[in-house]
Amino acid sequence: MLFLAACCCCCCFLILGGPAGAAAAAAAAAPPGAPREVPDAAAAAAAAAEAAAIAAAAAAAAAAGPAKALQTPAQVPLKVVGSRVALQVQVGGQQLLLGLDSCKEGLRLFASGSSACTSGRRGSLLQQQQQQQQQALAAARRQQQAAAEDAGSPREAPAGEPAAAQQQQQQQQQGDAEAKQRKQLAKQQQQQQQQQDCYNPDASSSSTWCLNWHEVCTPFSESPFSCRASKQHDPQYAARYKQIVDGIFVSELRLEGYDTVELVPTHVGGPPGGPPGGPPGGPPGGPPGAPQEGTAEMSVPSFFSLRLSKFPVKLVLERDTDFDAYEGLDGVWGIAGPDLCCREASLWNLLLEPAVKGVGLDINLPPPRAAAAAAAAAAAAAEAPPEPGPPAEVPSFLYFSREARSIFGEMEWAQRMQTGAAGVDALLHFTTFDWKLCGEPVGHPLSRSWEAVVDLSSECLVVPPPMWKSLRAWLPLDVEHELCKDPEAEEDSLNAHISRPVSLQGEAGEKTYRRTCPLLQRPNSRPLPSLSFALTQTQSDPPRLQIPLEKLVIHEEGIGDVLCVVPQPFLSMGADQWRQIRFGTRVLSLFKLVMDRDNWRVGLKEKHAEPANDVACADRAVCIGDQVYVPYTNRCADPDCSVKILFEMNPETKVCELAWWVPGAVVAAIAALVTLELYVLHLRSRVVAEACSGRR
Repeated sequence: MLFLAACCCCCCFLILGGPAGAAAAAAAAAPPGAPREVPDAAAAAAAAAEAAAIAAAAAAAAAAGPAKALQTPAQVPLKVVGSRVALQVQVGGQQLLLGLDSCKEGLRLFASGSSACTSGRRGSLLQQQQQQQQQALAAARRQQQAAAEDAGSPREAPAGEPAAAQQQQQQQQQGDAEAKQRKQLAKQQQQQQQQQDCYNPDASSSSTWCLNWHEVCTPFSESPFSCRASKQHDPQYAARYKQIVDGIFVSELRLEGYDTVELVPTHVGGPPGGPPGGPPGGPPGGPPGAPQEGTAEMSVPSFFSLRLSKFPVKLVLERDTDFDAYEGLDGVWGIAGPDLCCREASLWNLLLEPAVKGVGLDINLPPPRAAAAAAAAAAAAAEAPPEPGPPAEVPSFLYFSREARSIFGEMEWAQRMQTGAAGVDALLHFTTFDWKLCGEPVGHPLSRSWEAVVDLSSECLVVPPPMWKSLRAWLPLDVEHELCKDPEAEEDSLNAHISRPVSLQGEAGEKTYRRTCPLLQRPNSRPLPSLSFALTQTQSDPPRLQIPLEKLVIHEEGIGDVLCVVPQPFLSMGADQWRQIRFGTRVLSLFKLVMDRDNWRVGLKEKHAEPANDVACADRAVCIGDQVYVPYTNRCADPDCSVKILFEMNPETKVCELAWWVPGAVVAAIAALVTLELYVLHLRSRVVAEACSGRR
């Protein structure tokens, strides 16, 4: 009887999908040669009970803490890395800087020493340049020394003793300089090694990895993901995933697993001009997690501190780095929500439930020119004396509140989100109406509403192809450039619809770019106009929100100034993603955004109202004859004369006229009929004449 009860308990636990039970069940189906860790029933039950207790405690803390902490909106500082916003999360005892991704769910950790970890790429390039400069300086010194020896050789006999002393002094100075260079090089190598450390799975004693042979973990699969737990992280078991970032497809090689996750962001800020937060793990020579000099401490709400053991994570072993969307980061924190979670465990949802009803976002990115100047100043810091740093940047914050209206005050609220579609409920989206540019509607004549998505994984404004064509027609863009070509005009139009990075050859070699159109350098081409939209269509004159396109101009090395607007890749005619407008971080930096979780809606508020300026707009096309003006593409559509029989369009007057051959054809037809009639009359008269002669 006891045996039967034990068997029933074990079977029920496996059916319910406990993590330890799932690992034991999947171990039987493991491919040969895979490491096996099969715990007994008691150990599995204990592990499940421990995980459930920790999750329950965290949920209880989150429920009890906000009751007092969220009487007023609580703010959490965000770190800005390039054009991404990030938070510090401790995983496996390692302090990591994770960029936020509002279109995916889960913790994606970049493995140290792999192609996924590119946080030290800029440091390595800088070190390579410094090494080349040092080699050039050393060669120049050797040439100068050889020239000095050749010039001083005739005077060595009369003044041998002073020449020997001078030579010894030069050798001593040269030795001191080389020692200083070696010390500086060793320091740079140490800093580069620390910068390239993202997440080390071997350094975590609590991590386990799912050795499921190329099994993709997706929330839309028929059966739940069953983890074959092991302490080893074998890349041959990893599966490849794809996603869209800035309108292009990127892929990652991921391995599912578990590790301890702690959310305690206690230090923010960083030295001016340096990477936000410094290298993960603390400053060189200091304890892990210790703040760098110059960092500013800031308290965070108590509910934002939690610790979870054996929490689902994803180890990224390989990543497309031709276009690196997460340079300078140690991983990605997907905050889309549980609907896109394949492991039924959402850190973001656990953080919000149950007291947080409003989430606010205030992103402030540095100007592109200032960022380029800061990078140039950092590159010249090794050779130039220190100069005063750039002005302090405006900080970015994430807000939490029990009342959405209390975060930023009055907002422009969108309509209630459309729910019920698979994978859409988790996205932060809202409906927009009546998009206009240069006073004219843009987009598509058959649709005036477009679904907008908050996309923290992208920087630019990602628009559907019809709206992208409208922007190309109205703005001073170099449409003949390789980055701005219309995909439908290419020979392979089917594959051209799929956006992909463009590789161009420059002076420094081949470089990869997004499909951002360069600006034309001509008079009256700046500033660019604003793109406006409304959040409702129930009013006769609804309030409109502005996106100043001048704020979306960035500088691409080797190209110049480009507009940070890219086309949405074409998936299929029935795909809703094809009709989405994605607001990247540079667009979101123009607004204050609030998510109202009670009413399931989004609110927007402009930070700075920009005056209307349409100087850079293209001239409106002038139509003649029967042409019809199309504002979406700023062109005149020729009349369709084929609907009229015997009519064709006059290419000069653009008017449907009778075809040139019609009069001649009519005359010929009439002449033929007259000739036929005369011939018939002639035959009739002849027949009558013969009939009369026969009667006689």
